[in-house]
Amino acid sequence: MVQTHQALTETLKCEIKNFNLLEELGDQLVSLGKLEIAETLDKKLLDSWQGSNFGSSNNIGNVHSKLAKIYHTQDRLIDAKLYYTEALRFLEGETDREKVELILNDIKSVMESGLTTLN
Repeated sequence: MVQTHQALTETLKCEIKNFNLLEELGDQLVSLGKLEIAETLDKKLLDSWQGSNFGSSNNIGNVHSKLAKIYHTQDRLIDAKLYYTEALRFLEGETDREKVELILNDIKSVMESGLTTLN
């Protein structure tokens, strides 16, 4: 695992343009529970897509959703709310937008009730 972490650290230093690979790496890290590393990778991906002509609006919306989900999992509701809100600005599919809106409503309800977590 140490070697994997070192390899990923070196990967993040490089200007990799294979956005699909970066996105897949982030997804795999989330599935392994490596949320902090996935967060770093997804933020790099988001910065790269926003600074280039390669990322579609929907790609950017999906990465916002992925970051929001990471924060949501960590009970960082303010951050999750911010990224889900940003995702709504970019997501193109009605089904994806509806899912995000439902999650956002749940987060807002929890925050308004004064609870700190959804559990």
